[in-house]
Amino acid sequence: MWRNRIFLLLFIILTAVFASFFGGPLPYALFYLSLLLPLISYLYLLYIYNRFRVYQLIDKKTLTKHETVPFRFILANEDLLTYAHIHVTFLDDFSSLEHVDTSKSHTLLPGERAEYSTTLFCRYCGSYRVGIDQVILEDYFRIFRLSYHCPTPMEVHVLPRILQPERLSLFPSSSEGLRLTQNVNSQFPDAETRKYLPGDSPRLIHWKALARQGTLLTRKPLPEPKPEQHIFLDLSLPKEESDYLKRFDLLAEAILAITNFYLKAKTPCTVWLDCNGLQRLPIHSQSDFEELYTFLCSPQRIYGASATELLNGFRHSDIISSKCIILTTQPEEELVPACTPLLDSGNQLAVLCLCKGDFSSYHPFVNERFVILPVDPDKDLVSSLERF
Repeated sequence: MWRNRIFLLLFIILTAVFASFFGGPLPYALFYLSLLLPLISYLYLLYIYNRFRVYQLIDKKTLTKHETVPFRFILANEDLLTYAHIHVTFLDDFSSLEHVDTSKSHTLLPGERAEYSTTLFCRYCGSYRVGIDQVILEDYFRIFRLSYHCPTPMEVHVLPRILQPERLSLFPSSSEGLRLTQNVNSQFPDAETRKYLPGDSPRLIHWKALARQGTLLTRKPLPEPKPEQHIFLDLSLPKEESDYLKRFDLLAEAILAITNFYLKAKTPCTVWLDCNGLQRLPIHSQSDFEELYTFLCSPQRIYGASATELLNGFRHSDIISSKCIILTTQPEEELVPACTPLLDSGNQLAVLCLCKGDFSSYHPFVNERFVILPVDPDKDLVSSLERF
């Protein structure tokens, strides 16, 4: 474009010199033509700017992260003039279009429509704009350029994935296995009963049921209940869209992966967060998990208290001798002091840091009941969770 502008400037200078030295109709005609050329080009560009049409279509606007969905866009010339040098740029911060040449220049004859079909791929969960970002128009001689954002912006709502790690061990193996207290006077835990069958151990006969019903019944011991896990969610997320989406995406997928793992392992857990007030979300059933998933799929941005603020406003006597997990995307210096009351209550604590950084300042506080687990956001989250 700059080369064309330089040529035009030289053309104006040369025709001006030619008309000055030789005069006559032809030299002045060329001189006036050189002056009118940029004016006509700019007026043409303004006309095209107001007449050009672009459309974009997507099969669905609610999809799951990393799901591909068909996407089409149409460039239309509904006029009597030819449209030359049309460039289309696409939003690629959070999504991408496959097999689209972004450097291609389009030319449309009168009444012509150019339709392109591709697939859209979204990299983060949340609500954001996708597809066409800008349409750049140039005149015939490529002297001037006008650009405008797509008049029909398209926004999608991307749901987080439910990842399924095969193993999850966030605490040192030497301190695994906290158990709920059983009644020491009871030889067997609470149990269901069935009819006695030959070969059953006499030790399993339910003598009280025999006395009540007059029938031999055998105990069916229930599995020992597992201790409840407590997960604290840090919702101090940045306001800037790019940073928010990247950090919320990590946070949402991590909490869903961990709670889904505990649910399938039949281990009760509770999620604590402070979003317009302290909230306790028990995850004891599939319906509880679905409520958490619905909360994280809100089309509105989710903001709340940091992990430090959450722990400082928390009644620590509610949790004693349990395992606690803190999920954060930006650990604060005051986090360790805020964790002290939980550690003093006999709890074990694992801080899952979903970010890059230097965590050497936490090393003096690390012991068998307090661990710092950094997760590289650029690596696969399932592999990162399974390696602990």
